[in-house]
Amino acid sequence: MKETFDTSVIEELPHGVIAFDNSSRVRLINRSAQEFFGVNKCDQITDLASFFQFAQALPELLKILEENTKKEKSFDLVNITYENFYLNIQARFFKEGFILTFSDNTSVKETELKALHTLLKVLEKEKKRLATEIHDGIGPTLSAVKLNLQIVQSELQVIEAGTVKRLEDTYKLIDDLSDDMRSISHALLPKVLIDFGLIAAMENLCERVEEVSKVKVEFIGPTSLSKKVDYNMELNLYRIAQELFNNTLKYAEAGKVTVKLSTEDSSLEMIYTDDGKGFDVQAPSHGIGLLNMKTRVRAMKGKFIINSGPGKGVKAEITVPTKRE
Repeated sequence: MKETFDTSVIEELPHGVIAFDNSSRVRLINRSAQEFFGVNKCDQITDLASFFQFAQALPELLKILEENTKKEKSFDLVNITYENFYLNIQARFFKEGFILTFSDNTSVKETELKALHTLLKVLEKEKKRLATEIHDGIGPTLSAVKLNLQIVQSELQVIEAGTVKRLEDTYKLIDDLSDDMRSISHALLPKVLIDFGLIAAMENLCERVEEVSKVKVEFIGPTSLSKKVDYNMELNLYRIAQELFNNTLKYAEAGKVTVKLSTEDSSLEMIYTDDGKGFDVQAPSHGIGLLNMKTRVRAMKGKFIINSGPGKGVKAEITVPTKRE
């Protein structure tokens, strides 16, 4: 009676459940698991080998199953993508075998993504406000200061040579500060991106980095995107490229950077490489910059892979879907 009751409870669970014995044979698969994998009868998934056939769209699960089954090591996978779903998958080993559970985390993940989108929009709005204040406020004020000094200089009857030199130095400082303010304004609000799109903006960014540094920068990409890409996606990719350049210039001591942009039918890929000193990707923390990049990629439902090591440079691969689900 108890066994029947337990089986009935498992059968009605909202989560998928598949139980394997020590011979890797399926001893139980509940209704939710059958519906999830699109099988109507339990005998379609009879063992671990046949399960692998139905789970080809879950490569992360298959890989970790192959690694951990012989070790009888339990594991958790969080927010694994499967078609239009986000899944939490758990494996638990016990004396007689092991059990897999599948729970749909899509609604939670969608809520998280909406929150990320909102956060990024707020950040970009604030950047736009600051860029406008710099352009319309500080910039004209610096020009007025320089103009007033020039007027004062022209009205003075006699000016000592030392004073003239100090005035010329002051003009130079004002010009340098104006250039810095202009660069900050452009970084905060990439007007080229707004006016001409991602390709032109990336080319411009690469050119500006090469101008202000000793790093050789190569951009590889199409002359234009074959399909219309959402502006927020373009902006996020541009911000990620800015952050990668920032890290290279501050820490990498690199001589060359390559940025490659390519499109597929349903995705957009950016590959960034430098030949700098690299870093340990297994280290606990790499600062807020890496976290910001990962946050932007997550908001686009994309994938972010970064490979590096001491003396090995950096290779960052960002792939984002261009088709809306």
